[in-house]
Amino acid sequence: MKGSASFRTGGLLSNVNALSGYIVVVFPLFIFYLFIKNSRILKILILLGLTVLSLGVLATISRSAGLSIIIGLLFFSYIINKRAALWIVFSVLIVVLVLLILPTSEMILSALRIEQGFSQRDLLWELSIEMFKDNWFLGVGPGLWGLQMFNYSPVLQDSFIGYLFYDVNVITGGFNNSHNYYLVFMSDLGIFGLFLSLYLPFTFFSIAKENLKLSKLYSNESYLLNLALTTVGVSMFIRAFFEGISIITFGWVAIDLPFWIIVAILIYNNQFLKKSKEFILS
Repeated sequence: MKGSASFRTGGLLSNVNALSGYIVVVFPLFIFYLFIKNSRILKILILLGLTVLSLGVLATISRSAGLSIIIGLLFFSYIINKRAALWIVFSVLIVVLVLLILPTSEMILSALRIEQGFSQRDLLWELSIEMFKDNWFLGVGPGLWGLQMFNYSPVLQDSFIGYLFYDVNVITGGFNNSHNYYLVFMSDLGIFGLFLSLYLPFTFFSIAKENLKLSKLYSNESYLLNLALTTVGVSMFIRAFFEGISIITFGWVAIDLPFWIIVAILIYNNQFLKKSKEFILS
């Protein structure tokens, strides 16, 4: 587990960050089915699925996925039962304390890459922010981040991190590696990109809020489904501060499909619930 580099180059989707994004999307849906299914066998299977997904987060060593899933669970449980949310917070704190106290804590922290901090993400964020400052109106243009990044690199090229940035840039073909969805749009498209990156979560949560309100009039199952869809949005847009993929990714449509399937279901539910409300009122 300490040789984390081997884990970072594989995965079911050939990219562990892409795989972790998929896990973040489907995790709240498993929670939803856990609530609505009455069969004990089905509940056991769903819990088994949640266990596999949790092990997937550990296997990919994606701290952003783990953090966003925990925040999503807190949001879901807070809406359902505020006391349950407090218990989750308490349980997480206990687990963290136990992991730090154990004799194997050093190995665990190393396996989870805690000692790596932001894994040079803070340097990439600094780079993209400086790039935005110089190109705030129109940005550098889609696909051109990789050509401009070395003009704004906060580290010497003749250094370990400098060579690391160079290798990643070559491997990804100049893909925008800001590791932040909002900074990807800001650096590529300037102020218009910033507006677009913020407009998407605004639109998502506007529809989600309306769905939660309407679904209360329809059924408890419908309400829980829309709460799970909203939780996906909460998790993904929190994860977006640490990853630039799985929402709108230039040249990589397949990786965004899980999230946009959720968006499609959200919009479909919105139209369905509006028609149901009109029928009830009539």
